[in-house]
Amino acid sequence: PSDRNEEFVSSLKDEYPDTPYVNQMSMGSWVAFRMYEEAVAEAGTVDQQSVNEVLEGGLTVEATPQGTVTADPGTHHVNQDVTITRVTEDHEFEFLGSQENLSPTWLQDNCDLTTGSTWQDPQTDFLTPDPSA
Repeated sequence: PSDRNEEFVSSLKDEYPDTPYVNQMSMGSWVAFRMYEEAVAEAGTVDQQSVNEVLEGGLTVEATPQGTVTADPGTHHVNQDVTITRVTEDHEFEFLGSQENLSPTWLQDNCDLTTGSTWQDPQTDFLTPDPSA
């Protein structure tokens, strides 16, 4: 684990001492709030459309538990560093590898939120399953 990751885990356990372990949901929520905090600061307002424009500009946030994250304008997901691990029989993590700046490729190919969708008339059928598939 990186120093940033260890700091995050320590801070989370200080704030929530009954937390038995840190999971993806807690880390992902923290990153989402950091992204929002940075977008609001850059926009200078909490106006939803202004904040969204900052995010769709490819906002990058440093110092998250897993490293740097960058908002993907088309999908509203993040490009992020990913570490692949597995849990061994003795309940330890074995680190298998990592990839920096991994993008949400499947979403980029199937979900483009920058075209045909507005705050006043949102497009909601991007990922509607095809019943014939």
